Amino acid sequence: MNESTVDCDTIKLKNNYLLYWRFNCDRIWLTLEKPNKSKIVINEVDVVFYSYTYRLGYHLIKDYKNKLLFRSGCPANGPCIFVLINKKNGKKISEYVDY
Repeated sequence: MNESTVDCDTIKLKNNYLLYWRFNCDRIWLTLEKPNKSKIVINEVDVVFYSYTYRLGYHLIKDYKNKLLFRSGCPANGPCIFVLINKKNGKKISEYVDY
């Protein structure tokens, strides 16, 4: 695992939220950090799939005031999954597959 398979840049979102990937020898995780500095892990990729994090993990598409839209689970020759997340609690609101 290294920074070429996991984007280590912090993304500054609307309303002073932060979004960033982190990794160690056991796991890879995407953290949503709230303005009060509390942190919510909103996505994890098993380390055995570290080289596929860019396909399997969440990738930010759109930052809304109270929601985040991600794409994930994109196989080389198939459709992606789009996931809408609530910024305040990190919970999935909805999910759909783009066929």
